Amino acid sequence: MNNMNNRHERTIADRIRAALAALPERALAALALRAARRAKALGLARRLADGTLAAIPLSLTPEVLPRAALEARGRDARLLLSAASKLVLTEPALRARLAAHLPPFEREALEQRFSDAGRLAIARVDWFFEGPAHAGRHFALELNATIPAMEAYSDVAVRAVAETLAPKNTERIAALSGRNSDELLASLQARDAELGRAPATRAVLVHRPGDSQLPELGALVARWRELGVDARTVEVGDYALEPGTLVYRHIFGHRIAEGSAFAAAARAPREHRLWNPIAAHLELKVLMAELSAATAGDAEARAAAAGLTPDELACAHRTLPWTRPLARGATLGPDGARVDDLVRYVREHAKSLVLKTSAGYGGKGVVIGPVAATAAGREACAHFVAAGVEPTWENVVDAAAAQPADTWVVQRFVTSVPSRHLLVSADDGVAQWAQGEGGQPGLPGGRWGAGALHWGDVFVDASSYTGLGDGFVPGGGVCRFASGHIVNIVGGGGVAPLITEDAAALLLEELSAS
Repeated sequence: MNNMNNRHERTIADRIRAALAALPERALAALALRAARRAKALGLARRLADGTLAAIPLSLTPEVLPRAALEARGRDARLLLSAASKLVLTEPALRARLAAHLPPFEREALEQRFSDAGRLAIARVDWFFEGPAHAGRHFALELNATIPAMEAYSDVAVRAVAETLAPKNTERIAALSGRNSDELLASLQARDAELGRAPATRAVLVHRPGDSQLPELGALVARWRELGVDARTVEVGDYALEPGTLVYRHIFGHRIAEGSAFAAAARAPREHRLWNPIAAHLELKVLMAELSAATAGDAEARAAAAGLTPDELACAHRTLPWTRPLARGATLGPDGARVDDLVRYVREHAKSLVLKTSAGYGGKGVVIGPVAATAAGREACAHFVAAGVEPTWENVVDAAAAQPADTWVVQRFVTSVPSRHLLVSADDGVAQWAQGEGGQPGLPGGRWGAGALHWGDVFVDASSYTGLGDGFVPGGGVCRFASGHIVNIVGGGGVAPLITEDAAALLLEELSAS
């Protein structure tokens, strides 16, 4: 065990942690505050309902990944997206099931194939790890194709930390690690190129009124202008059709007003160069459940009928945690053995399963079996309590199974291990990780509060960007952290810089010499 720990301590990420920990406390606090303030100024923030900006917590300690591993994860993301798209396109009955859980405009997009699934410029697969972050096996918890954000958030986190710890090598660190903002633009332009169009020199980023992620959209605009594209943000009600202009959608389909100019653009994405069109069906978790079932050991005929390639099948087997629609009846369980009644099985296996609403997002509608009895678990069951359900795991399973088909899915719990990070928030000057799920020490309420600079043990996820098309698709990523198993920025989580090993070596060299 000691030998394993010693080997772990020799990683570049741990050497960066050790170099920071060796600094005098006052110097370390000053560095952390400088990085956090710089990150907020660059766009690592959310706009609140009253118009003020709230800093998104930042980790001064990066997550480090070999370039080959980052690229491999990107290939896995693309294979999963392709497999999910094929399943939708080849199974009319599945399309009907998905459509039943979509709002009208998003249902129309699925039924009329406005999504143009073969040319989706941007999507995001969120990974969790069986074991330590980046060291354990990665599993796909969900697919995001509606507004797969955080490209600029990740870029900003990398830049702010690099400017603070390694100012001489900032540009090289950013370039080596990859710029998500650049890759998003390149992917949008590649979809145009596939149709023989000249590169667009203008772009609009269309958002909802009061969009909380306007700071990130502003960061994208600033970077795209540096790349020679005349970019600007436009509130959806002010959008006007502009021939020759790239359109990036940052608004849910159900928020688009019928008869508006943007509705017209959404109905004709090729014509209006909207290459992240409405594709909400791809992120319904029941689709993930059906892909899991379609690639199980007893479903070879279904996978073949969908046209899944050997690589897509292998990726699904390797990266999809066992997931099924919550319903009565027989299926294959997580170990491949026959389960006669899924609902009964789920009731009896709380410690290894998670319930999720199919249409949920932002960490909402998630009940984690292993912590169902904790305060956080009971809070997740609040909507059941409001309906008069006693919030035990068994009662919640029964209540969820009684709802309309495909409302809930059940998934194998991916057992992750917390990572040590140095945490800071610009709004508080310094940060202290507050009490989170499972009774971790700190302030009550699961939020950031004023206090001493804090080394915290947090859960870390990672996301890979991808897309579909014959040309360039994104391949970068982002890392988030939180005190509990549900890693989400709106719920109080933060962003950790994701950098490659060669970039980390530059950062460590300059940090050690300073």
